[in-house]
Amino acid sequence: MCKSWESDEYSNKLEGRKETLVCEGEAFQFTTRDGETTEKTLIGDLKSTQKETDT
Repeated sequence: MCKSWESDEYSNKLEGRKETLVCEGEAFQFTTRDGETTEKTLIGDLKSTQKETDT
């Protein structure tokens, strides 16, 4: 799912929003400033210690 949200194809869906997803134990926030480019930021304080993260 993170691979999909990383692409600029979804940037228009992020406009005015911040989405947080956990991918392979690490949390990332996805946003856009212009509705055309997706920005992905690691949230270091949020981590999953589960062997398989719930989806």
